[in-house]
Amino acid sequence: MKKIQYKKDDYAYQMLPHTRKQVFGDVIKLHFSSMLWLGFVLFLFSLPFFIIDLLHDVYLAKILEKQIDVKENVSEVLGKIVAVNNIKASLEIILYVIFSIGFSGVQRILRQYAWKKNVYFKVDFGLGIKQNGMQTSTIFFVGGLGVAICTVSYNAAIQIQGWSSMLYYVPLCIFALFIVPLLVLTSICTPVYSNKLIGNLRIALAMYFKYPLKVLCLILCCGVLLAPQFVPVALVRFIGRTVLCFVAPFFCLGLDLVCYDMLDEVINRKLHPELVGIGTFPYN
Repeated sequence: MKKIQYKKDDYAYQMLPHTRKQVFGDVIKLHFSSMLWLGFVLFLFSLPFFIIDLLHDVYLAKILEKQIDVKENVSEVLGKIVAVNNIKASLEIILYVIFSIGFSGVQRILRQYAWKKNVYFKVDFGLGIKQNGMQTSTIFFVGGLGVAICTVSYNAAIQIQGWSSMLYYVPLCIFALFIVPLLVLTSICTPVYSNKLIGNLRIALAMYFKYPLKVLCLILCCGVLLAPQFVPVALVRFIGRTVLCFVAPFFCLGLDLVCYDMLDEVINRKLHPELVGIGTFPYN
């Protein structure tokens, strides 16, 4: 019997992804340009953050310029800076909700790539917003509200001397160690299951309590990606955030795939066997 000849670029069975780590590489190889387009979508939905950040820098520059000219008291200047920072954090709550609209569409497409499903960019993006937009916007609203509360607490702490200032860091610790992980995990569960928000939150809790160190390491990686936000130079911060928008889909895909492995152990094997190993060959 004549041996079947394959071209070098043909897909043999052994070349198909057998683990989710291999799925990540496969998606990057096949859909790299599409992933960059997803980054561009996130960039568009994050433009309001760029605008408010620019306005924030302009106001701070005026405050500092006035302090030099008029020689205002340092405590008064600090109070004005704190007020501007608090207002910015409060306004950003709305911007998080706006960003969540685009993010819900992107997450749907990333799920399709991870599951080896066909993707019709406009259709799937719209379906993601339609099916998951409400839950995702609620998650981002809570996240934005938490960021605002932590900002106010931090600004209050730096104005108070003594041990009492440490109390203002409590909300920051609770938010970073408990609220943020649950919000991230819930946002990943949202496009996977047709649950209400409470149902997805319960799954997120189960994941967190079963894999606390793994989840915290993932959240730490998320925190590293946010480093450009704290760069004092405006131009560098702008470039860093722009690059982050285009890198975000790749990072989110990796985060999704890691969490899908955890979901297989936490819930899928018992309640959703059809989702165990989905996207790998063979699965189940």
